[in-house]
Amino acid sequence: MRALFIYNPYSASEIKILDRVRQEFSSHVEEVEVTDFENIKNIYKIRTTPALIIIRDDLQGSHLITDGDDGSLRATAELVKTMQEEDLNIYQAETYRIDNLIKKEKIKAIDDYTLELIEGGII
Repeated sequence: MRALFIYNPYSASEIKILDRVRQEFSSHVEEVEVTDFENIKNIYKIRTTPALIIIRDDLQGSHLITDGDDGSLRATAELVKTMQEEDLNIYQAETYRIDNLIKKEKIKAIDDYTLELIEGGII
């Protein structure tokens, strides 16, 4: 895992925590890059600082574009899962995004199966 910590170079409190971020993460994270907001604001649309961007090894590679057990792409499922976690963290409200994704995929599969039965003259 790698992490990008973005801070405001004009904020004393954010500058103060930089050493702590580097020390505490360095033993657990492969690479910690620290950059100020001015250097990265045109690359990432950061709403406020400090900001932490995490690059996980398990969310890289061709397995993100293969079908999962429920017929959805892993990338889609991971994005939905992250959106649900964000909703919980910001709004403290359950959205059940993953459940809704699975229900939608099941309904699609049932509809496709029903069409096959109709086309095959079974129904």
